[in-house]
Order: sequence, then structure tokens, then C-alpha cells
Amino acid sequence: MFHVSTQLPYEKHDPQKLQRKRHIGNDIVCVVFLEADNTSFSPACIKSHFLHTFILVRTSPKIQRRPTRYEVSVVTRDEVGAYKPYLWEQSVFDKGPMFREWLLTKIVNGERASYSAPKFARMQERTRSQMLEDIVANLQNHAETGQIPKPYRRGSWRPIVLPQGILMFWT
Repeated sequence: MFHVSTQLPYEKHDPQKLQRKRHIGNDIVCVVFLEADNTSFSPACIKSHFLHTFILVRTSPKIQRRPTRYEVSVVTRDEVGAYKPYLWEQSVFDKGPMFREWLLTKIVNGERASYSAPKFARMQERTRSQMLEDIVANLQNHAETGQIPKPYRRGSWRPIVLPQGILMFWT
């Protein structure tokens, strides 16, 4: 999901635009489009525990008879490793479907690389551990009482035991 800051709801009397900050601050990757050549950006201006990757896109100065071009920079927190597609020395792209594909791939891979950062790794470990405990508790309850396990967020599941004794889960 993309949160476009200028299209997010806000209250006119709120100078800090907290409703917008709530959405952007909980994202992991932030794409910043810099409209002017002299515009500077520092990731420190956005305080967030979640934002780990910033992809900066700026329109390249126009050259006669050339299509629109974009200059791209990527900034990540130290604990996020390098990820593909890599930026080379010349990080200028022609506007078009190839740049669109490159940018979307960079965004998705940036989020995936950010998940390996210690903060997200701990969160994933805790979530998986809790889910596994819930599955075990539900299966024990099902074995003892015959009740179908409680539903999860994305639908209900119930164990199916195949003739060979293999356990599967149906969602």
C-alpha cells in the first residue's frame, strides 16, 4: 500500500498534521519526490521507529530533445543491508516503464531488506512464537474437546488429518 502524504486526511486546525504523520511514520519505506533542484532532504526530519529506507527521486535538469529523467538516491539505516536492484554511479533513469519497474522493485526489496533489521527480526520472532503457541493450544483444545479452533484474522482454519497421519491446515 502506498501512502501519498498530500492525499492523506488531515485537520486544518492541526499544524502538525498528526493524522498524516501516523500513516507515514508507520511505514517501512518512504519514497520522497523532490520537486526543485535545490531542495534538500534529511531522513532525520521524520521521527519514526519504523522507517528504515528512504528512496529520493528528483527530476533531472532537462536537456533539449531528451525525455524526462529522474535522479535516484537511497538512504537506509545502518542495520539494513544492500539490496537489489543496486544503484550505480550514474543513478539517472529515463521516464518510462523500465524506470517504473525498477522503482517498484527497489521499494519492495527495500521493505524486505528492512525486515532483517534487528527491530523487525525481534517483532517477527515474537509474532511467530505467539502464533505457534496459539496453534498448539488450539490443537490441544480440539483434541480434548472436539471443538473447531478459533478463527484467525484472515479466515478460520481447522486441521485436517490425512490417512497417512499428515496434518494439514485448511484456511
